[in-house]
Amino acid sequence: MCISLFGTCVVAVQLTSLSVGHDLGLPQTATSYDGEIRSISEFYEPERPTIKVGGDIYLGAATRISLDLDGGYQSRKLDIDPTLAIGVDHTIGLSSSRDHDLSLQVHGSVSIGGKQNHTSCVDSYDREYYCGNLTAWTDFVQHETANPYKVMLTLSYKF
Repeated sequence: MCISLFGTCVVAVQLTSLSVGHDLGLPQTATSYDGEIRSISEFYEPERPTIKVGGDIYLGAATRISLDLDGGYQSRKLDIDPTLAIGVDHTIGLSSSRDHDLSLQVHGSVSIGGKQNHTSCVDSYDREYYCGNLTAWTDFVQHETANPYKVMLTLSYKF
């Protein structure tokens, strides 16, 4: 059986992941310049649950489209924009016999969104600092998202 989607035959749809939670695995404590261990959990308490969902669309036995949606994260000192990741896998059979199977898998993906925005904390002397590790804000560097594109070729030989 086949369901037509944009003129293409969809043979199966599969939900591969679903999670609703509160924890990004962020640290709960940090050591300040005076050597004291201090709680930083209040800065990163989520304002709403995090939601992540993923699934696959199969266009026959050789082609799969993967979709992953991350709803983002919001707290007092860290916001992460929602992210959509789209991937395509296509397997090309090169040769097959009773003794072996040679194939090439082509994979491409892109991730859209996910920008992080940190907000500084301010101490009693009006000095800004990074809440995540209690260091001076001037020393903190916001990391940009790594290359959002990925292309892979995998040659498989099964015997």
